[in-house]
Amino acid sequence: MNTKSWTIVTEVIRDGLIFLFFFIACSKLLRYHAFTDSIMAQPLPWFLQMLVIYTLPYILLLISVLLIIPRWKLLGLYAAFVFMGVISTYILLILCHLFPRIPCSCAGLYTDITWTNQLLINLGILSMVSLGIYGTKLIHLKKMMYEKTN
Repeated sequence: MNTKSWTIVTEVIRDGLIFLFFFIACSKLLRYHAFTDSIMAQPLPWFLQMLVIYTLPYILLLISVLLIIPRWKLLGLYAAFVFMGVISTYILLILCHLFPRIPCSCAGLYTDITWTNQLLINLGILSMVSLGIYGTKLIHLKKMMYEKTN
């Protein structure tokens, strides 16, 4: 693909991630009591529950802001990758029965689907983020090469 095509692909991925993370953050903040109740139902130590409750919405907003600012787009993509990786790992641990009980999926974005389906969706998002990172780095590399030749 040429640079213009990669630019379109990376912008679509970026815009989708901004919408996704901003929507999730707003959802958590607007339904704060339901969010805290669902986190408290997760099989995590109390201090991790508190950490998630008090930081998750703001981490998601920060990732959205990083993705919006062109200079910080790549950092935002890496942050999105790490975030989705952590959430996917948590779901994988649940599916491997490494917790004393399987919690409800009420803390996630998709409350009416199985943990397996949530994991598959997250892996799809991780794949898109990876493609966005690759495309962004490729565009940057092509710009650097173009500047050297001119």
